[in-house]
Amino acid sequence: MEIFALSGEPQFRNIITCRLCGAESLTDILDLGAQPLANSLVDRPDEHEALIPLKLVYCRECGLAQLSVDVDPAAMFREYLWVTGTSASTRDYCEGLADWIVDRVANSSPLVIEMASNDGTLLRALSDRGAKVLGIDPAANLALEATARGIETIPDFLNPETAKQIVDTRGQFDIAIARNVMSHVPDPRGAIQALSQLTVDGGLVLIEFHSAQTILDELHYDSIYHEHTMYHSLQTMQRLMALAGLQAFDVRRSPISGGSWALLAKKTDAEVPLSSDLSDALAADRRSGIADESVWLNFGRRAISHRDHLVREIAKIAESDKSIVGYGASARSSTMLNFLGPIAKKLRAIADASPLKHGKYSPGVNVPIESPQAVLQKQPEAVLLFAFNFEDEILDNLKSAGWSGEVIVPFPGDPRVFSINS
Repeated sequence: MEIFALSGEPQFRNIITCRLCGAESLTDILDLGAQPLANSLVDRPDEHEALIPLKLVYCRECGLAQLSVDVDPAAMFREYLWVTGTSASTRDYCEGLADWIVDRVANSSPLVIEMASNDGTLLRALSDRGAKVLGIDPAANLALEATARGIETIPDFLNPETAKQIVDTRGQFDIAIARNVMSHVPDPRGAIQALSQLTVDGGLVLIEFHSAQTILDELHYDSIYHEHTMYHSLQTMQRLMALAGLQAFDVRRSPISGGSWALLAKKTDAEVPLSSDLSDALAADRRSGIADESVWLNFGRRAISHRDHLVREIAKIAESDKSIVGYGASARSSTMLNFLGPIAKKLRAIADASPLKHGKYSPGVNVPIESPQAVLQKQPEAVLLFAFNFEDEILDNLKSAGWSGEVIVPFPGDPRVFSINS
């Protein structure tokens, strides 16, 4: 794998073998062009940004969809602006997930560690239920914030070496959790081994991940960005877990990212009976054709068609002299804006609830990011809802603020345009 140094800019390397099975059998699926790092918001509109190839490829051997490059993780995660607890919907979901987890352990005060624990939202919910918790997250800003709020968080990446250090000093844990992070790691085998190292024999490992089936069905090409190196099905995640002696046995649907799975495994060499939910989900996974190359090739064609449709809808509004703003300055919005091309410059601003993002600019397109209140004061006539997975929550916020106008919701399926009146 060749490494390219971009003269003081983030390094990346081309991938020629599958991250899961090692086969040299990668097929090009969708080229989103050279794009900036999606979460690297800029402070000035004239700030220089490195552009890195963003291409989805597919392994014909094991069926794993993945990126064609790896980017230096330190460039993406040492300073991070996505905060789990910003959304009320996400906080509510974590409360329910915490109940589901503690119901599956006999210990009333289990030891829990979470990889990429962010601001500690889930760990706080587990702590409230009697668990003793520890987080590990490479984003120093978030680790400091979580620790200050009572959720001890180690500011580091999790890999077999750091897992050994943690076990040597703190022992093993009853439960290890990795929510929406296993798709981010360049070395999935090392990451899953680290989670297994941290877990006692007979302990549980929970991995939550954006469903590749949802990505296919609902055309979530906006979820493709440099942080997401892989796009897992239940079958590929089950295979990855098994490499580290983890037997998947239960699953729960998750609303995160517009459709995810929370897959639960036990660390054991013995065969573990599957829950009916997991048996049914795996059967549906196999029937779906998700391991079929032609399905992914069709996804690439559909994504380009969808992009062109969305461009036309935005152009209609812009041509009628209506002002347009975005809502939700996420990594997904960055992928979409840069894939849309020049029409993205029509947005006057992007509203986002996270104060960490205010005063910055969306990478590649230089659209300013402001608070929802500040954006609505501009009296926009149309809103492009990037955070479509929080559609109900955001529409309620817009109506509560007294806003009326046109809303463009890009996913799922074809773009939808409708009006709301307060």
